[in-house]
Amino acid sequence: MNTIEELAQWVIDNRYPKSQNQKVGDFEMFTTLVEKIKELQDKGGDAEVCKTCDWLELANKTSVCKKCGTTCPF
Repeated sequence: MNTIEELAQWVIDNRYPKSQNQKVGDFEMFTTLVEKIKELQDKGGDAEVCKTCDWLELANKTSVCKKCGTTCPF
């Protein structure tokens, strides 16, 4: 999961298990989301900004590109 889209797709794919053996628990999903979001935020400073960034404003008043995952430098 290297982009916001991949992370969102993982949540959709794993929210409702196909079988009891494939179930992702709430705690595991929460922990994974927090870890991956932090990784994507940290990666933002080193990642190259795409040519057509589509900014998503976060609750903490920062913005992240929906396409490349970089944090807005402004």
